[in-house]
Amino acid sequence: MRLANERILVIALIESEKGIANAESIMAVPEIDVGWLGHYDLTSSLGIPGQFGHSRFFAAIDSLLEACQTHGKAAGIIDGNIDFLKAMVVKGFRAIGYGTDIALLQKAYRDGVEQLWSNL
Repeated sequence: MRLANERILVIALIESEKGIANAESIMAVPEIDVGWLGHYDLTSSLGIPGQFGHSRFFAAIDSLLEACQTHGKAAGIIDGNIDFLKAMVVKGFRAIGYGTDIALLQKAYRDGVEQLWSNL
């Protein structure tokens, strides 16, 4: 059990203004390994839906990054825009996901249908 527990990665999803306000105490929890930013929901919670260049968005992510750094945790994010992800890596995010489950499924389905019809 000890080995199994050591292999578990615990990710705290922070995607609201309240979550950002409590990021310091959330990331202080020893069992949490990653502070994951739900950036779409965060911007909605902040009243600036989808405005990823807004100063309030940057202030919020800076708070999360500072909390992660203070407690030796990685900050994570996922998106389908390479330029956005590069900017987040420059800011300090280290756990990076590319794409979304829906986009990956759509691409796999589209590729399969194209292969089906191209081989007939």
